Amino acid sequence: INNSNIFSEYMVINQIDKDVDGNIWITNPYCEKDSNILAIQIQDNSSWVHVKAPNEHSFRPTSIAFDRFNRTWLGFAYDHDGGSTLYSEGGIKIFNKTNLSSDGWDDSTWVSISNPSELPGDDPQASVWSIAFDETDFLWILNEKGIRGYEAYDQDENSIILSPFRDANGSPREFLSHISYTKGNRIKVDSQNNKWVITHQGIWIIKHSLENDPFWPSAEGLHPENSGLLSDVVYDVAFDNDKGLAYLATDKGISILQIPFADNPTKKQDIYISPNPFIIPDD
Repeated sequence: INNSNIFSEYMVINQIDKDVDGNIWITNPYCEKDSNILAIQIQDNSSWVHVKAPNEHSFRPTSIAFDRFNRTWLGFAYDHDGGSTLYSEGGIKIFNKTNLSSDGWDDSTWVSISNPSELPGDDPQASVWSIAFDETDFLWILNEKGIRGYEAYDQDENSIILSPFRDANGSPREFLSHISYTKGNRIKVDSQNNKWVITHQGIWIIKHSLENDPFWPSAEGLHPENSGLLSDVVYDVAFDNDKGLAYLATDKGISILQIPFADNPTKKQDIYISPNPFIIPDD
């Protein structure tokens, strides 16, 4: 459907992730033949089950995340078939599962978002490139229009309301709105609950505390000229939480950055106290 000249039927994989039960989830875009947008390997017996697309306009899942109820959140790219026919409607869909087994799903349902216009850019159909839940169960969404953080509330069994973080004026708080986001950009959460925004224009780290200046080390982000990063074109990050290291995959190789977010900082590392002087109990 997406390209009438391609008949290979090779599987495309956008993301692989593991839920809290140890089941492995694989996103499967362009699954026009059987509509299996998700393939899941069951932890107990290594068998496979699949999830069908909720409609005929959901063929490009891009990102997957699991909330505290172990529901599956899927981001989708917005795409046409080259003409006027909608191929993938973008936005986010939520799959609610119970009693996962090799025999299939019991009481499986798709959960709707009651206010999809609250997605970044106020666009419910914009391509979603990354979804992440942080350590405090806040939802972070990166789509082609921007980044927003949310609290997600159950309206009822079949619908969820998104409540975006808001600025002093009551408007949804926009993070890094000056950046243009594309496929491959993502949000990753480190062990200290900082959100790493990985782009092809550099890296930005949104701190756990959003008060005052929400970025580390600054709103300028990390670039080759200020951090030793090999390139602004960054694809992914992995953390050594024990040593406080970030391994960054770029188009010019792997950069290793020492970061002040170690679980077990060494005795040699300095401790900085702010403000100075530190007044008890005021500070």
